[in-house]
Amino acid sequence: MTNQKYYALLKRNVSLWNSWRDKYPINQPDLRGLNFNNANLVNANLSNVNLSGTNFIDANLSNANLDGADLTNANLTRASLTGASLNGANLTGAVLIAANPRGARLVGSNLNLANFSGADLRVANFNGADLTAANLSQANLSGADFFGATLIRADLSLANLEGAILRDANLSKAYLFKTQLKNSNLKGADLSEANLNKANFQRANLTEADFVEANLVQTNFKGANLSRANLTEADLLESNFFQANLIEADLSRADLSKANFSHSNLAKTTLIETKAWMTNFQGCILTGACLENWQINLYTIFDGVICDYVYLQYGQQKRRPQNPQQNFALGEFKDLIEHFLGTIDLVFESGIDWQVFLKAFQKLQLEAKKNKIYVKSIEAVSNNKFVIKLNVPLALNTQTVKKSFWHKYRLILLAKQKKIKMKQEEFKTQNQKNTELLEMMKILSQQENIFLSFS
Repeated sequence: MTNQKYYALLKRNVSLWNSWRDKYPINQPDLRGLNFNNANLVNANLSNVNLSGTNFIDANLSNANLDGADLTNANLTRASLTGASLNGANLTGAVLIAANPRGARLVGSNLNLANFSGADLRVANFNGADLTAANLSQANLSGADFFGATLIRADLSLANLEGAILRDANLSKAYLFKTQLKNSNLKGADLSEANLNKANFQRANLTEADFVEANLVQTNFKGANLSRANLTEADLLESNFFQANLIEADLSRADLSKANFSHSNLAKTTLIETKAWMTNFQGCILTGACLENWQINLYTIFDGVICDYVYLQYGQQKRRPQNPQQNFALGEFKDLIEHFLGTIDLVFESGIDWQVFLKAFQKLQLEAKKNKIYVKSIEAVSNNKFVIKLNVPLALNTQTVKKSFWHKYRLILLAKQKKIKMKQEEFKTQNQKNTELLEMMKILSQQENIFLSFS
C-alpha cells in the first residue's frame, strides 16, 4: 500500500485502519509530512508509524496508540491527546503548544526540544522520558509523573507542577522561574545550576535533592522537607524556609542573606563559609550544626533559637561546649554568636614572624582607613601553630580583608627572607675575602723571614 492509500484509509475510517493494522502488524506505515489538521483520530493505532513533520493541528488523538511512533518535528498545536499512549515515542522538536495530552502516557519517550508551551498535561506519565531542552513553559502539569525523567535545560517557567512526581528526575540547568511545585515530590532530584527564582516548593518533598549552585532567589520552601538536601553554593537571597525541615542539609558557601528560616529545623546542617547577613533564624533549631567560618552580621536574627551544641569545624570537630556530656548553658549560645560577629581567623600553621605580622597588620589598618581593624585574641594552639582573631567592621568584607592580610604578610616575609639571604651572601663573601687576606699575610710573612735569614 502506498503512502497516499495509508493516508486515505486513516482519514476515511479509523476502525478500518485499526483492523488493517491488526491484520498486518509487520507493516510500518510512512505518513511523514502529511496533513491531519482537524482530523478525528480517536482510538487510532499509530504505534511505530513514521509521523515526522506531520501536521496534527487541532486534531483529536484522544486514546490513540502512538507507542514507538516517530513524531520528530511534528506539529500538534492544540491537539487533543487525552488518554493517548506515547510510550517510547520520539517527539524531538515536536510542537505541542496549547495541546491537551491530559492523562497521556509518555514513558521512555524522546521529547528533546519538544514544545509543550501552554499544554494541558495534567496527570500525564513522563516516566523515564527524555525532555532535554524541552519547552514546558506555562504548561499545566499538575499530578504529572516525571519519575527518573531527563529535563536538563528544560523550560518550565510559570508551569503548574502542583502534586507532580519528579523523584530522581534530572532538572540540572533547567529554567523554573515562578514554577508552581506545591506538594510535589522531588526526592533525589538533580536541580544543580537550575534557575528556580520565585518558584513555589511549599510542602514539597525535597529529601536528598541536589541544588548545588542553583538560583533560589525569593523561592518559597515554606513547610518543605529538605532533609539531607545539597544546597552548596546556592543563592538563597530572600528565600522563605518558614517551618521547613533541613536536617543534615548542606548549605556550605550558600548565600542566605535576608532569607527567612524562622521556626525551621536546621539540626546537624553544614553551614561552612555560609553567608547569613540579615538572615532570620528566629525560633529555629540549630543543634549539631557546623558553623565553620560562617558569616553573620548585627542584623542576623537569633531570637528564640534552640541550640544545645554546635561544631566549629567540619567532621564534628571543635564542639561547643567542648564537653560532649554538656549542652549550652543559658546565654552561652548568644556569647558564641557575638564571637562570630565581624571576626576572621588568621591561622599560622608553622610559626609566626611577629615583626612581619606587625608590619602587615599596620598596612592592613592603613588600607581600611576609618574602618578600625583590631586584634581580638591570640591563641597558641601548639608549639608552632597560632590563631590570631581579628575584629573587622561591618562595612568591610571579612574574606577580602583576610586575603589582603595574607597577601601583605607573604610579600613582606618574602622581602625579609630575600634581605636575610643577601646579608648572608655578603657575610659569606666578606669571610672569604678575610680568609684570602689572612692567607696572603701568612705568605708575605714567610717571605720576610726568608729575606732576613739571607741578610
